[in-house]
Amino acid sequence: MPLPSTTARDTARQAHERVPVVVLELDLDTCANTFGVSPCTATGTECYNTFATCKDRPNFNRSTKTVKFCSRGTPIPPGETLRPYLVDITGAVTSIDIEKGFAARASLTARLTDEPDADIEMDPYVASRASAAQGTFWTRLLRRNPNYIGRTARVRRGYAVTPWDWDTFQDERYVIDRIAQGANGEISITLKDPTKLADRGKIPVPTDGKLLEQLKGVAATGLVQAATSTTIQFDPQADSNDDALNGFEVAILNSTGAGQRRTISDYDGATRTATISSAWAVAPDTTSTYEVGALSLTLTSGKGSQYPDPASTGKREFIRIGEEVIEYTAVSGDVLSWDSGENRAQFGTTRADHAKGEVVQLCRAWFDEPVTDVIVDLLEESDMPSAWIDTTGIAAIESEWYGEQFHVTACLSEPESATSLLEDLLPQISAVLWWEPGAQKVKMDVLLAKLASPPEWTDEATLIEGSVAVDTLDDLRLTYAAAFHGLTSATANRKEAKYYGFGEIAIDTDAESANEYGDRRTQVTFSRWFPEASAVAMRCYVGRLLVQRRDAPKRIRAQIDPKDHELAAADAVDVLTAQLVDDTGDPIATRCILTKWDDRGDRVNVELRTLPAGRTYGYIAPDGTADHPTDTVYAHISNDTPTMGDGSAPYLIL
Repeated sequence: MPLPSTTARDTARQAHERVPVVVLELDLDTCANTFGVSPCTATGTECYNTFATCKDRPNFNRSTKTVKFCSRGTPIPPGETLRPYLVDITGAVTSIDIEKGFAARASLTARLTDEPDADIEMDPYVASRASAAQGTFWTRLLRRNPNYIGRTARVRRGYAVTPWDWDTFQDERYVIDRIAQGANGEISITLKDPTKLADRGKIPVPTDGKLLEQLKGVAATGLVQAATSTTIQFDPQADSNDDALNGFEVAILNSTGAGQRRTISDYDGATRTATISSAWAVAPDTTSTYEVGALSLTLTSGKGSQYPDPASTGKREFIRIGEEVIEYTAVSGDVLSWDSGENRAQFGTTRADHAKGEVVQLCRAWFDEPVTDVIVDLLEESDMPSAWIDTTGIAAIESEWYGEQFHVTACLSEPESATSLLEDLLPQISAVLWWEPGAQKVKMDVLLAKLASPPEWTDEATLIEGSVAVDTLDDLRLTYAAAFHGLTSATANRKEAKYYGFGEIAIDTDAESANEYGDRRTQVTFSRWFPEASAVAMRCYVGRLLVQRRDAPKRIRAQIDPKDHELAAADAVDVLTAQLVDDTGDPIATRCILTKWDDRGDRVNVELRTLPAGRTYGYIAPDGTADHPTDTVYAHISNDTPTMGDGSAPYLIL
């Protein structure tokens, strides 16, 4: 997926003499009102149209003011206010971490100078001030605009051409993370990509409602004493207070009428007789056993608003109390209620008594959901704007790489950051997620070999002489991969194998043999996401781990000319360099993905990771396709030897 570009940009970066230009833009808050003019009711000395200086905050009308900076010596185009304060911008735009799945946040540091300034651009009322502005540009800006964290910033990388043309620039979107004042007036601005939002948000959101009264696992149980079509008489040990069990549910556990559940509409404590809301289909008798349980709980005053109503969200909602998960179906003020006693003890948990004052924590659950839908949910619920997520591209990945075997059924019963959740899930589907600053979207890709032929980078045409370095990442090599799935309880310790119902193991005994590596390298994964039905998915996962890391991957560091910088993060490229050769010493094309790049204007520093594409691979051939080697477009099953029909090595199943 090449970086976005324009004809003007392509022409400028291909020119023999290029003048790279970087422009930094900060979107800061400002008030759209005019001081003292309705709706602003302020009087006296004018403010500076920022919230920190506002004298009529109830009528503050938040808008955006963009402040722009460029390097000294940059030709200022007509009609633009570019302050030549920018010293440099350093840092990697994107750094994909294949093992974590969720890329390290793009982090840039901009260094700027400071100087005295007449305040003409920043003060809308400068002409009416009694005295001239004091201090310097940055000291005043930071005093007036303390609420800059999380505001949008853009780094615009382009070229100075005559006449000036903004189409030579490529825009990257970030958020302001920090502004520091250093020695000698130097300003340091740290920019992060918007996926930093996933570090802050918690899923599920923390809730602090507490039980107003005790919630028993079972309110009463025993042998039916008598029954009619609309009543049931309980054991003498049942509650003796009138109406004490109103709104509770009685369930017939076994014998006559077993399996029926009815809500108690009235209860006579003296006789222990309950009237039910609708008649029995089969009236129980004195051989039947019953169980009575609550169908609601009451939270401490005012806390009900923290718990979403399923009628509004359109999805199933759950809470956790102690070690039990309960599905609730309605919210009314501070009361959470459910339809049936079967809503208790969900996701493998056990029904239990809960004391007054116990915390009621909201949960987040999915049932048989496509894994990519879950990923989008995690992003959106971390407050990532939907417009910043490449939902179309992610949906295309779902249809191409995943199926029903990769559907998620899981319950998150305690708050965690979206980052940690994504770093847990993404490696299990051989995928990576990152912020693409040029496209200004969160992107996703599957880190498996693709069929399309990628571009080629060579020592002669692309890679800057003397810049190529290769590291062998032996710590990542694997010979033994195990995955446990089907978590038996949503509140169990998910890092212990005994709490999982199923396990899948893949072992490469050849790699472990004395003639090869002669050791065992093990990775164990505990998957809370995939249930019993996903056994095939988990077998794929452990098998792919060994395909990818049976031999140690390599990291390649190099430099390329900006004219050749067309790839985005996670794009594939074939690298042909004297640093990577075949058995005869000749350079061999090595399939890699771009994991990191840093555009320094005169050169681009890149990092790549090798992909396990040393053997033939392809899509499995549909029924009726001609035998190999007559039809070589698709992958075919090998002979028993095992070789293909022409004696070549068999295809890899990825």
